[in-house]
Amino acid sequence: MPRPVPQNTDALLSQTRWMRALALGLVSDPNEADDVAQEAALAALQHGPADRAPSRAWLATVVRNFAWRRRRTETRRADHEALAADGSVASRGELDAVDRIDTHQMLLEAVRSLDEPLRSTVVQRYLEGRTSADIARATGVPQGTVRARLKRGLERLRERLDEEHGSRGAWMTLVAPIALPPIPSPSPVPVPDVDPASTAAALAQGTAAMSLAKLGLSGTLVLAAALGGWRMTQTAQPAAPTPIEPIAAAEPETLAAVEPEVVAAVPEAARREVAASAEADATAPAPQPVLQPALPKTFAAYLEARFVDEHGSPLPDVEVLLMSSDGRRSKPRKIGDGRAGPNGLAQVEGGLPGWAAPDETGLRAARLELVARLKGRASHRQRVLLREAETTQLGDVVLGPGARIAGRVVDERGSAVEGALVGAVDAAQLADLSPQEIERIGRLGSDAFDRLTAVTSRVDGSFDLDDLPDGGVRVWAYAPERRYGLTDTVVLEPLVDGVEVEVVVPDFGPTDRIAGRVVGPDGEGRRAWITRDMRTAGGGRTDTINTDDDGVFSFPVAHLDAVYRLTAADPFNEFSQVQVPDVLPGDMGLEIAFRAPVPLLVRLRDAQGEPVEGAEISIGVDGMYSRVPAENPAPGDYVVDRPSATFRLEANAPGFRESDDLKLDDATAPDAVDIVMERALVVVGQVLADGAPVPGAIVEAFEYDARAIETFNGMRCSISHFENGTARTDDEGRFRLEVDLDGSFVVRARHTDHVDAETAPMTADDAKEPLSLALTDGGTIEGTVRVPPGESAGGLVVGVHRGDGRPRSVRTEPDGSYRIEGLMPGEWNVFLTDDDINPRGGPHSSIVTDEPLTWDCRVELGRTTRFDLERDS
Repeated sequence: MPRPVPQNTDALLSQTRWMRALALGLVSDPNEADDVAQEAALAALQHGPADRAPSRAWLATVVRNFAWRRRRTETRRADHEALAADGSVASRGELDAVDRIDTHQMLLEAVRSLDEPLRSTVVQRYLEGRTSADIARATGVPQGTVRARLKRGLERLRERLDEEHGSRGAWMTLVAPIALPPIPSPSPVPVPDVDPASTAAALAQGTAAMSLAKLGLSGTLVLAAALGGWRMTQTAQPAAPTPIEPIAAAEPETLAAVEPEVVAAVPEAARREVAASAEADATAPAPQPVLQPALPKTFAAYLEARFVDEHGSPLPDVEVLLMSSDGRRSKPRKIGDGRAGPNGLAQVEGGLPGWAAPDETGLRAARLELVARLKGRASHRQRVLLREAETTQLGDVVLGPGARIAGRVVDERGSAVEGALVGAVDAAQLADLSPQEIERIGRLGSDAFDRLTAVTSRVDGSFDLDDLPDGGVRVWAYAPERRYGLTDTVVLEPLVDGVEVEVVVPDFGPTDRIAGRVVGPDGEGRRAWITRDMRTAGGGRTDTINTDDDGVFSFPVAHLDAVYRLTAADPFNEFSQVQVPDVLPGDMGLEIAFRAPVPLLVRLRDAQGEPVEGAEISIGVDGMYSRVPAENPAPGDYVVDRPSATFRLEANAPGFRESDDLKLDDATAPDAVDIVMERALVVVGQVLADGAPVPGAIVEAFEYDARAIETFNGMRCSISHFENGTARTDDEGRFRLEVDLDGSFVVRARHTDHVDAETAPMTADDAKEPLSLALTDGGTIEGTVRVPPGESAGGLVVGVHRGDGRPRSVRTEPDGSYRIEGLMPGEWNVFLTDDDINPRGGPHSSIVTDEPLTWDCRVELGRTTRFDLERDS
């Protein structure tokens, strides 16, 4: 039955003027801004509160979501049309399916990259729903350490994605549709159709071969929301500035507190309108948009490499491409190309993408992909770090002999399957799998399947995979609404005219899937997020999927002997979460019904019994935490909608530490609960440079451990790589920093015009007096790398680090020389490494050692330290 139209439509329509101004700042084109404002108004009429006009914060979210969707659709359309012109894809639907698969695969790989203890802490907290106190008791560490590990784990995931995609905004644009499903809208809004079955297959693919202490993870909603800073709700803010990511709805005071760069693309007048009180005069003149100047799209950068065969002889005519994934890993965008000359030397000029950001040197930089191809040779792929106006030297790059596979994708009846994704995987990656694991790959695929190099089957099901490395491979294929196909091992030999294979993609079996529908109290279908908590005799797994606009969902099962518990959450926070236990493979007619709201009063007080105001309440069911809307009948009192399940409740408030989780059950929970909040440690001080205050500097706290039992990029760290508290200096250079740590820490200040400044390790007692941090120009390390006779000294990677999880690297010039400027004074290590170091990414782990940290180079302020290296054969 149709939803009633709000009674006060005039009040809604009177706000369309500032909505258009907001839209204009997001999409720039006036005609598109009109469309966005109209779509947002229609969505508000159809899906907003029926008994009142929507709040301005809610409307701002709708506008941003529609603007973001329009920009994303237009970008995809342009890419898809270009690809279609090449004949490289068959249809837009195939590209959308690939995008969905790649997004979930991206998050899966990032989660699996975490090292202990961060990985298990993130798993226990976000996926098992355990409290910080529970984890602390189980691991024997303080709760503050648990909280710090959680922050580190999420930041580590963000930084891996930053490294892969070049910027925070690039991957958040991909994650946003998972963490923040778009507002439903009437036709003809240009949003790709969502096929629940194919979506489920795509999601499930990312969960296949991953096991974390018998707890499998999938990069789905729960992690997407936590990584993006949305925490599964419409009231969170994004973790980093980007002009096109959707900013979730917030109360006016929250919007007003957003840092300027986060909303730089939003007109100032429109932002003031959004942040105004709900009682503000809706008939005021429309604000005039103040648009931020667009950044240049490209920045020139250069790469040089010499291509040789396995014997060291030069390979002429090698095609060299520089590719930017720009957040769509399956279909990278070419930003530069070149071809090797007779001596195998290739020099490529590329344009860094617009999202390239300044690194520690102050130059814009991006981590891109080098692709080198030559007929008869195995293709070479390599991630490289390029800086504007600089030449990155790679030295010699070896291309070994290549091999070829030709084949056909068919169903179990032998009929051709058009449009299937087909790729090859090293057989060793799937070695020693049990029959049960092979069976799961048939339903879910494997994270070893590389879609970046996949091809699409033709109308007759045929495909060609060229320039593969020799050795044993297995060919896989995927088509929506079907099981994955996987061949036996195919042994490839170089320079052979191809190997013929047939890949069968069967239909799903009767127990391969679970399907159903989420409805509201009125029985109508409702869009929802569904957390799947799977349990088997050997362990469990928790991940999240989306329904379509009508609440329909369908997904392949991970284990045929599994029992699932499904928890549905309303993305619009109109209803609390609801749970259905004991769901079995093959259940195809499930109905999950939201119930009418049931209030729960949460009273927050400090240690002296005073009300805690400005808090945010989060509720978690099966590890899926939502920051929920709350009414405030009195200071320190918050009324929220309680879920119809066992749930956990936590509170966050400015000036206080995060509360310990409170576990409650809907059947036995009281009507009101009391929580005592512990005040956070506050550190104050001033940042100076040359004796003058530095406004706009970033000040952060980092945990310190003299044992240096954590490693980052393989290097031991006494100072954590992950911040625990951030502040920005005011016009007088002063800051107020809240720290949520129990032990020792350091405070670091940074500004783009200076080298960082850092305090000595300190405790809460040391922070009672104001701090003073002096930014400087730092010092320099330079030297030469000596190599054995006959070897190239150019393109080698020299790394430096000081035990703070922020290593840096440069590549040597052709003569082996290098120079690294802008280093903090103090002790450093200098070393050779195999690849460029991304200071914002890399593996993190914990070790057991009693060995003290040692150093081999000292940097002094304003001076250059000489440090030469030797490379052995």
